[in-house]
Amino acid sequence: MPTFYLIRHAESEGNQKPHLICGRSNHYLLSNEGIAQSEKLGRRLKEECIQFKHWFSSPAERTVQTAAIIGRIANLPQALLSDQLQEQWMGDWEGQLRTQIYTEETVRIMSTDNWHFKDHNGESQFEVENRMYDFISPLLTLPSEVTVGIVTHGMAIKCLLRKILDSSPAMTHKIQLNNTSLTILRYTHSDWYIERVNDYSHLLKSTV
Repeated sequence: MPTFYLIRHAESEGNQKPHLICGRSNHYLLSNEGIAQSEKLGRRLKEECIQFKHWFSSPAERTVQTAAIIGRIANLPQALLSDQLQEQWMGDWEGQLRTQIYTEETVRIMSTDNWHFKDHNGESQFEVENRMYDFISPLLTLPSEVTVGIVTHGMAIKCLLRKILDSSPAMTHKIQLNNTSLTILRYTHSDWYIERVNDYSHLLKSTV
């Protein structure tokens, strides 16, 4: 059965604005640091001779750029785009100040059921994990030697992990995923195996 390489996009202009709720915000481009991160991951995949039989990306600018840079260096074809791989849609909250939105009362309400919360007129985490799994499900019958590369988003990956692990929704925000980190999942004998989570060792290597 196949192995999935889930890649969080490289640092974007939105990541440089932690005071704002970015959510989907598909217009953000990569920062200069993000371009460098993508190049490092591309070199790593090339050095490790990792070739994706299937190569996908969210349609957001930051994921498309990440996939293109990685693909250029690692000799991958142009990534196929899918709306199912997008980040969680935060609705009315997108672009708003975190300090104004995440009041003590709002955080209390969210904490009671973060899985289904969607008072922002956007998506719930439950909806995100289901569309992510709906994307992956048709690929589960691929042969075992097949590797699938997917460039997507932090919360999207976290939600998918929650579904696969059948873990408490409260754990979703406790998973750390750095930009261009690899989360590697293997599906075999009708079961999931988590091989790596948040592997960003390529960013720690000296460029000297």
